[in-house]
Amino acid sequence: MLSTNSNAASDAASSISKVDAICDFLEVYIHAVLHNRSVYPKSLFEDRYAYGIPVKASRHPELNQYIADVLAAIRSELLKSSEPGDVMIDIVDGNGSTLEAFVLELSVISGNYDPRHDIELRATLIRTNMLEPANVPEDVSFSVCYRPRNGKPPSLEKNMWVSRLENTKIKHSHEPRLVPLSSIDSANLKIQAFALLRMDQLSKSEHSI
Repeated sequence: MLSTNSNAASDAASSISKVDAICDFLEVYIHAVLHNRSVYPKSLFEDRYAYGIPVKASRHPELNQYIADVLAAIRSELLKSSEPGDVMIDIVDGNGSTLEAFVLELSVISGNYDPRHDIELRATLIRTNMLEPANVPEDVSFSVCYRPRNGKPPSLEKNMWVSRLENTKIKHSHEPRLVPLSSIDSANLKIQAFALLRMDQLSKSEHSI
């Protein structure tokens, strides 16, 4: 999905499966989060295009290989399970404590992808980029986690994500805050995107609403 051409069209989008489309989006989204949250130096990223807007993508071969391996594993899980799970980009400090997390709750994924959903996916990227830059320590790192839902609705699972950030509230003296980013709600595709941030991380996007 990442392209160097601003006019690149997704002509094949209507013929690819939703699983492949979601994995394409995850690739763009992971790169965007790593750049926006300063997990790696800004100089490590280059300009690309996706969903009709400019985005950032890593130029580091080892990092890109890790992301590719993660996406291959997630794709395999999504294809073999009738119940999709949730994906979390977990940003942690040197002690393994969660600083921030970005979550995609995948409720329904079936059939071929409708390119009209590009609008919602683009909104997720834009809203993520509108979050105020994070104050991250030098020893920050990240991981991408996939969690099967086992048939439970997302609302029952959301507190499990929140609890990871609550464990760091004494260290940071701030409660975690859930920030909705976007929502797709159609018969064959249901996705909720949100971020778990510390209360001291204010969002420009929230002030603009």
